[in-house]
Amino acid sequence: MSTAERASLRHVFVDAIRGVLENNSRSDFPVHSLRGVSLICVQRWDEMVASVKKTVELIRQLMAIGILDSPSEGLEAIIACHYKSVGTQRKYAFSCKW
Repeated sequence: MSTAERASLRHVFVDAIRGVLENNSRSDFPVHSLRGVSLICVQRWDEMVASVKKTVELIRQLMAIGILDSPSEGLEAIIACHYKSVGTQRKYAFSCKW
């Protein structure tokens, strides 16, 4: 990735986070620079990139097992396995394959 592309991508993240903060009345954070943004979301830029890469990889894995292709049957199975009917997360789900 070129330096220009990295800078452009960095501005996209900064602008998106700035918009979220402004919409949620968080004017106490300095979001005019990446350093200000890092105070509230990540400590380092490479951690943000690694997080995005991990998210993309997890989405690819979900697509590979077809959980997003079905009409939500797979998703319902995961929710049923990990959550009680009252909506609280189960502490242990040893029998779950997810």
